[in-house]
Amino acid sequence: MFVKTAFVKTGLQAILVMIPGLVMFHLSPTAHAKDLTIEEIIAKTDEAMTRAKDQYFEYDLITKEKGKKARVLKFAVTIKGEKKRYIEFLAPGDVKGMKFLVLDVDKMYVYLPAFKKVRRIASHVRAQGFMGSAYTQEVMALTKFGEVFSAKLLDQDDKTWRVELTLKKGKVFSYPRLIVKIRKDIFQPILIEYYNDKGAKLLTEKREGWRCKDNLCNPRKMSMVDHSRGDIESFMIQRAWKYNTGVDDRLFSVRSLQRRR
Repeated sequence: MFVKTAFVKTGLQAILVMIPGLVMFHLSPTAHAKDLTIEEIIAKTDEAMTRAKDQYFEYDLITKEKGKKARVLKFAVTIKGEKKRYIEFLAPGDVKGMKFLVLDVDKMYVYLPAFKKVRRIASHVRAQGFMGSAYTQEVMALTKFGEVFSAKLLDQDDKTWRVELTLKKGKVFSYPRLIVKIRKDIFQPILIEYYNDKGAKLLTEKREGWRCKDNLCNPRKMSMVDHSRGDIESFMIQRAWKYNTGVDDRLFSVRSLQRRR
């Protein structure tokens, strides 16, 4: 009986291997993950996070702070390639029409509809809370680990790796050390802890409710806690997702921020 069961399981795996798209989510988690070097783990994670040609999301951004009423913002973000992001706020009225353009972690712009002007975001502001939330503009612009950090494998289990990332010489990022837990089956980070140069943990980020379609995976819920601001907590709830729609490069320009869409 044992031999028959083992044969059936092996035969099923052989069939799945021949079906494009299924192998990534059904066979890869433990088949070869334990044999990867730390460099390969980070490279595969970076590739998985930037695999789509373009993506469009709509989110509710909910921020909870002790002693205050929860604040809910609605925004849409269009992503193209590895670094380009176009963010537009949809509600409430006091932020509707505000837009952000991210071209790199050190090249960001904001459009303020009340003044009808575009301003470049100064470097000292990038580590501050994004629209009063626990997220920072700098953290939201980070799309690949390998370009900015050196990596070390701390430990692993059947489902995840735990990795330490330290800032590379010459690179600029407000958090010089990160501890990241990465899922082996989809090569995506599910927990990120951000530390300062004194070893204090400043931020804790979680990514949950993963959904995978056409070899792309995204979390439907993300959360961030800012420990330096009384543990203020923000949640990003995904309301819409489209991908590989052929977004025009002209959207990602300073001029496009001033146009009505």
